[in-house]
Amino acid sequence: MNTSALKINSGKDYFVNFDEMVNLARVDDSSLSSLSDSQTSYLKQKLLHDPVVLNPEKNEYKSKEVFNCIQKWEGIILSIENNSIYTRLYDISNRGFEEEAEIPIDEISDDDHELISEGAVFYWSLGYLKKKNGQKVRQSIIKFRRLPVWHKSEIISAQNKASIAEAILGTE
Repeated sequence: MNTSALKINSGKDYFVNFDEMVNLARVDDSSLSSLSDSQTSYLKQKLLHDPVVLNPEKNEYKSKEVFNCIQKWEGIILSIENNSIYTRLYDISNRGFEEEAEIPIDEISDDDHELISEGAVFYWSLGYLKKKNGQKVRQSIIKFRRLPVWHKSEIISAQNKASIAEAILGTE
């Protein structure tokens, strides 16, 4: 395997493996003078037949997709009817208004279906998913909070214990 440093049009040095030919379409003629005749010949032949264009500054080939959230709510399920959940939504993005919404259960991932119950808390995000190939897709993501929910009986029990402790200790 033969590797050499080449000056790329952006002025940066890249190490190019001549077997893999990365960033070849951006190599300028002045950088070819540092190569051997066989490397230059091979490089020109590859550029004529198999041009490869990658732009490291734009990072076109990212290893993961990126979600850009434009709106986020925290919601609580008020009721469940006819394959829909009826919810109260609190605007997290803008600290705005309280809203109510009907959301089809089909919008919720299968992994979260067991968490659907009255009083359950969830987060709803709307935004754009930028895929590895640069495509933007509008996306809605609903994720349920997996912390235990306090039941009314537990809250009443805690309040009773606090009242007993207050009576024993007194208040100042």
